[in-house]
Amino acid sequence: IVKANYDYYDKYTEHGSSLSASMYSLVASRIGYTDKAYEMLLKSAKTDLSKNQKLYAGGIYIGGTHPASNGGAYLSLIYGLCGAKLENDKYTFENKFKDVFESISFNYYENNKVKKVTINKEKVEIYEVNL
Repeated sequence: IVKANYDYYDKYTEHGSSLSASMYSLVASRIGYTDKAYEMLLKSAKTDLSKNQKLYAGGIYIGGTHPASNGGAYLSLIYGLCGAKLENDKYTFENKFKDVFESISFNYYENNKVKKVTINKEKVEIYEVNL
């Protein structure tokens, strides 16, 4: 159902909102559209960096920064392409980015501990970080 809805609405969505791309990236990751997930992740992450910003809507200035889009890009990366899931107070990760990246590492909190995850093509490694 999710894939059918994505396929239908994607061709009609212009992604004019700075919040659209990150949500499409998350769903594309979920249904296995890695290339589209990466494309939408970049669109979300570059919202304030590109020259093709929509600055006016109906004569009202809407330019400026887009922190929600930046947060959406982060969520698209971690929960989308890195497949983060929280189950029974424990995070799991899955390489959904295939050939988009060689590897990725980031820290996160789990049960009041700082942990680091490294995900590459062969494996997912998680270890506790001593601060």
